[in-house]
Amino acid sequence: MSSVNASYVTPSDIIASYLKYGNDMISLDVKNARESSNKKVKYVDVSFKKVNGRAYPLKLKFLNQKINNSVKDITNRSYEQIKLSFCEPGEFTQAMLNISEAFKAKVNEMAGTTITSDRKNKNCVWLPSIDPRTPVQTEALGKNDEVNVFENPIIWVKLNAKRYSDSELASLPQVEGTYASTGSNLIVKQFNVSFANVSSGKPVKTKLDYVTCADAFTRNSIVSGVIQIQAISSQSGGFGLSVNFDKTLFYITADKASFDDSFGDDDFAEMAKFAKPAEAPVEVPSKDSFEDSFEEDHNIDFSAISSLKLE
Repeated sequence: MSSVNASYVTPSDIIASYLKYGNDMISLDVKNARESSNKKVKYVDVSFKKVNGRAYPLKLKFLNQKINNSVKDITNRSYEQIKLSFCEPGEFTQAMLNISEAFKAKVNEMAGTTITSDRKNKNCVWLPSIDPRTPVQTEALGKNDEVNVFENPIIWVKLNAKRYSDSELASLPQVEGTYASTGSNLIVKQFNVSFANVSSGKPVKTKLDYVTCADAFTRNSIVSGVIQIQAISSQSGGFGLSVNFDKTLFYITADKASFDDSFGDDDFAEMAKFAKPAEAPVEVPSKDSFEDSFEEDHNIDFSAISSLKLE
């Protein structure tokens, strides 16, 4: 994507731009879509226009969002893909609703004129599907197949695993059993993001995997971070917004929420309001640890939050 500034945006940025530009606050770079090696999937970059008219990649920074679900024990999961859900009313939810509405409108507007799922149509960019999908869930089927509309929409965000080669996968530990819906083995994978626990009032790097994440991300835990949003088109998944956690996810387990250069002292002070006295679940960082190295690399002073007295 050209003329795009490498930075993040905030929920308030999204809401303000939606009021000013409506659906035109986002752009889909379909002409430069990247195709998978098997030709079955296309990846489309999504850019966002701030009220000042400048374009940014759609990376959304959020603070102190309460998890609506909990990550189940690995032996009780139906699927390998882990997602966290959010449904509390507020700027984050409103921003995601605005993004989703703008995306659906843009896709429907481009269908047949700019994009097509018909390979014979040479006047448009071919995509495996042009059926718009978003991470916002507004309803679900009940036990008797009745449609239940949610009072508050649910936002789903993926917590993705690292990519492994076949030989790397074979060397990873496994837990006895299989995923209920797929029958695949319970492999203990690492994630493609890092984690920091903020229960003590300062970020402390933690190591979470497909097993230990169930202890960290319980219902009503608080998380902060950045989500990356791009569009992916496939015949099986439609043309949907893929929403994933990016870089570092900060957390406070249960009622206790918990690093990259998007976050400063003021942000951690805001996170700390949700924390309660608790020891960090890992060893005290050394000079070569997460906090020290980050402080040096990004010229960030954590002293302002190191003495926070948490209620």
